[in-house]
Amino acid sequence: TLDLHGFHESRAIREVTDFLERHQKHNKSSSWVRIITGRGSHSTDGPVLRNAVSKLLQKRNMIYRLELPHKAAFLVDLSSGITLQPAGPATDTKLRVVTDFVITRTPLPQKTTTTAKATTTTTTT
Repeated sequence: TLDLHGFHESRAIREVTDFLERHQKHNKSSSWVRIITGRGSHSTDGPVLRNAVSKLLQKRNMIYRLELPHKAAFLVDLSSGITLQPAGPATDTKLRVVTDFVITRTPLPQKTTTTAKATTTTTTT
């Protein structure tokens, strides 16, 4: 059982992913686990965790069902679904920003333009 009460959405998704990976690795036969999200009745945005976990389980093609009557937990079949990330510790995928650099400007070469002087000759008769 994984209880997500008090978690923010992004952390809850990481916890569910790690939980499923860990349990799928050790349970090769068909077994079910419970993921408790709560009903979302204390959230101003409604059942945020329930919706996020449901989307994750759908994305992973997992077989699951909501426990009735309160719909506050999922029962998930560990033998179903696909792996979305390799098992093991997460790798750092952050972009490193370097701020200690100097910009130097090289002056552009001066353009020289040549203009031809027109000579006008007038003839009178």
